[in-house]
Amino acid sequence: MSSAFEWDGHGMFMQWSRPVTTAAVYFICCIAHNRALPSLNALGGRYLDRLSVAHNIALTLFSALVFVNAASLLLAEVRLTGWHNFLCAPVQPGAHAALRGDLHRWCYVYYVSKYYELLDTALLIARRKRIILLHALHHGLIPVVMYLLFEGGAPPHHQLSYSSSSPPPTHCRRPTAANPPTRYKVSRPTCLQASQCPWLG
Repeated sequence: MSSAFEWDGHGMFMQWSRPVTTAAVYFICCIAHNRALPSLNALGGRYLDRLSVAHNIALTLFSALVFVNAASLLLAEVRLTGWHNFLCAPVQPGAHAALRGDLHRWCYVYYVSKYYELLDTALLIARRKRIILLHALHHGLIPVVMYLLFEGGAPPHHQLSYSSSSPPPTHCRRPTAANPPTRYKVSRPTCLQASQCPWLG
């Protein structure tokens, strides 16, 4: 992949209306399904079984693909810049770092995959299974959260690792004997955090 990728607000799923509309329609469908469930006849059969197997295999292969590519990009940049410069870049007042390059491209691909994973719920509906609250919140809100992190300029490890937890720290310090403490902004992903991205759900 080239380094031409940039989160500019004009690509597929880069507009706020996409994740918000998707979440609204998704929650309406889940509520409607659960309310109608007592009157629905159970479905099953080999077709759904085969579709579920194919779906899970596709997600597994996709996760491996993202992991290999993201990890290789992270390790290459660590070797090039060193750990400290990799994790903490000096703050430039008034500057807004553009989210571009191969690593952010893979984060974007991971974000888009959250829409495909709505098929998890479609399969449950086809099997006439009740959609539990935790499942609905996870699949419905993760695209919204990841969009907000992208739009806010959060680095990839925040986009991928903190999308369903408490806000991450945004600054770190490295005081030395020769220089007073300097404020640094966390602007790049850690290898460990980003390597977790394919397994976050």
